[in-house]
Amino acid sequence: MRHTYSHIDLEERRKIARWRMAGISVEIIAEKLGRHRSTIFRELKRNMFVDKLIPDLNGYYCVRPMTWLMSVSRYSLPHPLT
Repeated sequence: MRHTYSHIDLEERRKIARWRMAGISVEIIAEKLGRHRSTIFRELKRNMFVDKLIPDLNGYYCVRPMTWLMSVSRYSLPHPLT
């Protein structure tokens, strides 16, 4: 039996961020999005920001600045020895 998997898109990430700020539980968020709760927990864990110096910045961010950098191939960057 084959399963089809789909990535969480930006709109779903924005909904997760809004609902978490509103204090809605992960189980309810998962139900509203039609996803398993472990998918939501995994998303929250991957995109959670924690700063010990400025704890006001701690939380879930639906867009990470490093996402673009991680998607850039290391071969497309200039080589330091050339």
